[in-house]
Amino acid sequence: LDQVLGAFVAAAILYLVYMGAINLFIGTANIADATKGAGFVFYTHPQNFVGTFGAFGDEFIGTALLVGLIFAIVDVRNQPVQANLNPLIIGFLIVAIGASFGRNTGYAINPARDFGPRLWVAFVSGGESFSVNNFYFWIPIVAPLVGGVAGAFIYDFTVGRVLQAKMLGVSGTAEVKGEAVR
Repeated sequence: LDQVLGAFVAAAILYLVYMGAINLFIGTANIADATKGAGFVFYTHPQNFVGTFGAFGDEFIGTALLVGLIFAIVDVRNQPVQANLNPLIIGFLIVAIGASFGRNTGYAINPARDFGPRLWVAFVSGGESFSVNNFYFWIPIVAPLVGGVAGAFIYDFTVGRVLQAKMLGVSGTAEVKGEAVR
């Protein structure tokens, strides 16, 4: 909720600072209009060649990668980097996800990144930001939530289990006695 509020306030500030330029750009169009408006400045939207399934998959996979790799970065069992480098590495991760998945939908990968600004544009446009692009608004909300859970689940039940087994000194169902197997 705090992230949504922060994104809403940031969008309001952005709008107020650039109101003159936005109005000059959109002319008589509604700010939320996908083709003539400036909503794309505030929130994500799919490119013309991306359908609903592709947009959902894009957000789902991008967020699953983000969460799964954040788990890998911060997991103390996984030979983590020094704690003070985690934000830098996570920042590089977000840039990599943006470079890989950003073209199709603008990579929300966090519901607040899209929903807060979309609320602001709805406030100033009469609610049209929720109906543009065939009611696309739900995809950057639902897909990152489901993708984040999937990324955490995949990490925990693959890499996490291996790391836990290493810590316990077990391999499969056989107990490790400290001898090398040849």
